[in-house]
Amino acid sequence: MRGSYWVLIMMGMVLMATGCAGTPGSSKEAMLHRLEKLEFMQENSRRNDERLEKENSRLAERMDKLSLGLVNLALELERLQTPPVIKKEEKKVVVVPEPPKARDVAKQRMAPVRRKMAPVREKRPLKKERWKKKRVITPSAKKLYNEALHLLNGNKPAAARKVLYRFIKKYPQDPLLPNAYYWLGESYYDEETFVEAILAFKDVPDRFPKHAKAPDALFKIVCCYMSLHDRQNAKFYLEVLQKKYPRTKAARMAKKRFARLV
Repeated sequence: MRGSYWVLIMMGMVLMATGCAGTPGSSKEAMLHRLEKLEFMQENSRRNDERLEKENSRLAERMDKLSLGLVNLALELERLQTPPVIKKEEKKVVVVPEPPKARDVAKQRMAPVRRKMAPVREKRPLKKERWKKKRVITPSAKKLYNEALHLLNGNKPAAARKVLYRFIKKYPQDPLLPNAYYWLGESYYDEETFVEAILAFKDVPDRFPKHAKAPDALFKIVCCYMSLHDRQNAKFYLEVLQKKYPRTKAARMAKKRFARLV
């Protein structure tokens, strides 16, 4: 823009110089005519620049929509390729009860009394997940993981992401691996690169559905899609969160925050 203005000014000075060399009577009219031409050329140049800026912005919007569409198609394809779990219907066998005998009637009457007299048995603790029981956090893995969290808390998501990728590559069997994938998504979320954040968060419920970070990752996926103004996918993952993890804190937060989607 500035370069074109300087060219027009230089042309105007040349035209003025040539006009001064002409006859006195026609110099003013020629000068005015040339100035009008210069103003017309300047206006055309300005309009062309504005037109180019609008075209560039339109192209950028189209590219963003295309990239988002590709991500949605990839997620939809992955969802369609997952075979549905078909439960086999059990055949119901109708048993015709026999008429009770005198001895059976006596047993039925004594059953409540025996239950009261029976000793109370302690409930056995639920078995922990095999994934947690077999693997132990190593000190070196914990140190690298804490380094990534320290960088993320210090508003350095790009540096934290590099450390997290190192952790995932170096310790693929560590119990902190689901957490690493979750914080990887958070690093993208902090930079508002929501498409990459969705892909990182999605690894948690897909690969570690029983981990505590799985509902939190689904909640963040809903937030990402809402930031991208994609209500359809946001509603889909909100329903997945409410169905699979209804009693979690993430499900309660999502229900309260995105009440209009439910």
